[in-house]
Amino acid sequence: MTQLATPDALAGEFDGVEVVLWGQRYRFERRGDQLWVDMPDPESGLSKPHRAHPPDAADRAPRVERPVVMLTGSHHYQVLWVPRSMEPGARELLNLRIVYLIGERRWIPRSAAFLMPPEIRQGVVPWHMSCIKCHATRGRPGVEAATDVIEFGISCEACHGPAEEHIRVNQNPLRRYARHLTGGPDSSVTNPAQLDHARASHVCAQCHSMLAIPDAEDYIAHGTRFRPGQDIHETYPNIRGEVLSDEQAPERLWGDGDARVTGGEWVGMSGSRCFTEGDLACTTCHSMHDA
Repeated sequence: MTQLATPDALAGEFDGVEVVLWGQRYRFERRGDQLWVDMPDPESGLSKPHRAHPPDAADRAPRVERPVVMLTGSHHYQVLWVPRSMEPGARELLNLRIVYLIGERRWIPRSAAFLMPPEIRQGVVPWHMSCIKCHATRGRPGVEAATDVIEFGISCEACHGPAEEHIRVNQNPLRRYARHLTGGPDSSVTNPAQLDHARASHVCAQCHSMLAIPDAEDYIAHGTRFRPGQDIHETYPNIRGEVLSDEQAPERLWGDGDARVTGGEWVGMSGSRCFTEGDLACTTCHSMHDA
């Protein structure tokens, strides 16, 4: 989940820890309730990690200090987010190029935490233009990184859609008792378990496909227009990597069109006969509530 970087939310004890990986050096220090990191300047070309860097490469890049302000991940690994700049009014957040493996209690390069071809070199990723779409609910990138979200992390409305009406009508105890006795679907909110297999899987495809944003300006201003229960193709006509360039396609797709990288699982499933000729859905095997 995504959350503010409070001491209780940190997956490990990072105070006083120094990490050197792939020619990068990070020093963590807790100042009161705030974790700070002394790190390579992300604006410097010398700060890019690579397994071929000699040991002294860690000391070549210019250094900066940044507060750790946000965290993503609470199951397998944790990503730490820092401001790109400390200038007044600066809003853009970047991830550190290292991540913390929670179970193993060790640091690894971020590029080693993702399933991807070795030729892809991962740099820093701006929160507002990439991760906010799926690691927050109804995230809106905003002009000049003035982001807002309904809720950090993947909350109820990410999969069930807007729920204001659901809350309003169910304030009435008589309706709740009637619903309990009669059963059946509740029309005031979307329940993926009661959708057909394609629409149910579209809920997952909003984050687990190779979709392309058709209108970048609209997305920046308003976030995604897709809502659970809708046909995702009406919002995202290119969802299987159709608009990838000749250079990008081999990096992200196998020759048969299946996804080669993390996060595109819907592409392979939706092309299977179990989906096209049967009723296989993401929820056939996966349960968000048990995640």
